[in-house]
Amino acid sequence: MGTVEMRWIAASAGLTLLAGLAVVAAVFAVPIPLALSGVIAAAASGLMIHNERLRRRVHARTAQLERSNQQLRDEIATRSAAENALAASERRLHDILSTLPMPVVVKDAQSRIALMNHAAEEKWGVRFEQAAGGTGAAWMPAAYMQAVLADEQAVLAGGKVVVRESQIPDASGARVMDVESYKKPVYDVHGNPLSLICVYVDITQRKHAEGALQRSFLQLRELTAKLELLKEDDHRRIAQGIHDDLGQNLLALKIDVEMLHARASQRHPRLKRRVGHVLDTLDATIRSVRAIINDLHPSTLQLGLPVALEWLVGQFEKRSGIRCALHVAGAHVPMQDPRRTSVIFRIVQEALVHVLGNAGVSRVDVALVAGPEQLAITLADDGEGIGGGDAAQQRLRALRERVDVFGGDVGIECAAAGGTRLSILIPTETGATAA
Repeated sequence: MGTVEMRWIAASAGLTLLAGLAVVAAVFAVPIPLALSGVIAAAASGLMIHNERLRRRVHARTAQLERSNQQLRDEIATRSAAENALAASERRLHDILSTLPMPVVVKDAQSRIALMNHAAEEKWGVRFEQAAGGTGAAWMPAAYMQAVLADEQAVLAGGKVVVRESQIPDASGARVMDVESYKKPVYDVHGNPLSLICVYVDITQRKHAEGALQRSFLQLRELTAKLELLKEDDHRRIAQGIHDDLGQNLLALKIDVEMLHARASQRHPRLKRRVGHVLDTLDATIRSVRAIINDLHPSTLQLGLPVALEWLVGQFEKRSGIRCALHVAGAHVPMQDPRRTSVIFRIVQEALVHVLGNAGVSRVDVALVAGPEQLAITLADDGEGIGGGDAAQQRLRALRERVDVFGGDVGIECAAAGGTRLSILIPTETGATAA
């Protein structure tokens, strides 16, 4: 019991006692002494004053309680309105998520499912009522769930949107989907993890299309490689035919004409001069035939790629007037397929033609490095950079097409001090088989 209540009880008891004495005096006609009457009057007056103070305190306390009650009612009304607004917002969010065609799952900081839209239910074959409050371990493989939970905790710790491609099984485990997941962490005002928004995009059909496209590309590359090899076989066959037939016939004709020229005496000067002109024409024809044979299939290819490239560099320097040097390293690695050697020879030949189109080139260094898994070819010139125009782009495109046949790569780098560096990487038979 409080102090105010005790004082109020004491005052009430005093008033009751005075009232009782007044009644006794009135009933029994007992005179009250003057001193006692004064005391009683003073006590009554004090009690009345104290009663008035007590009444004011009670009134003030009552008003304070009423204000507190009103404030509490206002807070309850505000909280109720906030709860109603939150519920309405959650309903709108759920309606929005339900209309999205891609699966959306909202999880709490412990990776427990808090919200799942209709698309996610259809993809996974699980109703939200069955999955709510769980992590999915009840209907997902244990190994997969362990990886998913570790990934989600890493996303919450990282604080960034993470995009990954993965495979997700459905509830039955009979179907696996290729999905692209977008996971965004959400934090409270104190920076603590609050929830994780997971959006999944089914890319199964896209993966199948990419796989089919990749297979088509590989088949096309294999077909192009076969065409290049067949073309080199045709070049070799034609060159061999020209050498065996036309070359031999021209050589025999030259021998006969030389014998005629030797037998022509001074008595037939016009015939001797005429036969000399025929010999000159035969020599020019033989040189042209040899050039055609070398263009079709250089005979130096039979001695290996380094020797053939040395001949090619010498011919390039002679025809273009550009100083050219060849550096060979690791040439001990053999080329098992001679047709492949012919195609690589054509690639270097095409690269030299590309360098010839660059402006201001006076020197070019060709480096050949044969490794166990790839062949590196580098051409560095001192020109003014890559030539512009459609012709240069066409030459570069032709070079890339030749290199793509073997799954290689072409890189071009322009040095700040001037000059261009053309790098070609071609997998060897071992490297291509390993890939």
